[in-house]
Amino acid sequence: MKPNIILAAVLIFFLTSAMQADFSAQQAKETQETVLPAPQQNSSAVKKDLVFEYPPAGLTIGLHENRTALRILGDGTMISPPFYQTSRINRALFEWVSTQKQLKKITLEMVIFDDNDLSQLQKLPVLEQLSLNGTSLGDQGVGHLSKMESITAIAINYGLITDHSIPYLLQMKKLTYLTINRSRFFPLNAATALKQGLPETQVQIY
Repeated sequence: MKPNIILAAVLIFFLTSAMQADFSAQQAKETQETVLPAPQQNSSAVKKDLVFEYPPAGLTIGLHENRTALRILGDGTMISPPFYQTSRINRALFEWVSTQKQLKKITLEMVIFDDNDLSQLQKLPVLEQLSLNGTSLGDQGVGHLSKMESITAIAINYGLITDHSIPYLLQMKKLTYLTINRSRFFPLNAATALKQGLPETQVQIY
């Protein structure tokens, strides 16, 4: 076999091997990005923050504060209340969230979801704080949240709630903090009703 032919064969071999390695690495990366972490186990060991992408829905998901705080951020932008161009949290993702029994805080930001899927959060026994910023939260969603006795603080910024949410909020007697940045459907006199019905709660509506 001539030297030029041998050299060409060697180069083809190495190029093919490199391309296969790159493809395998990319495939492994894509698989890692779309697999959600396993449920957390009870442990006294300090856990590092975990932030990962969830490409199917265009979401960034982070576990912080020894993985007791969850933040789900959409990649959209708010156009004007109550209209949003955001990412969606589907039921499968809420079901995963419900397996994270250690969670004490949840922040959902620039995302839309089905109000009924919020019922999955009722499976979190120590969840205390909820912050919903630029979401599609409606009255039915607040109804599901009102059944969570562990909640002590709620912040709702630019949701789709109306005066029908007030009776649900009044059921949450353990609330110490409630802040609502009104949507155009939420009444101006809601603050009076909520402060009277929740005398131990710091209520802020603006």
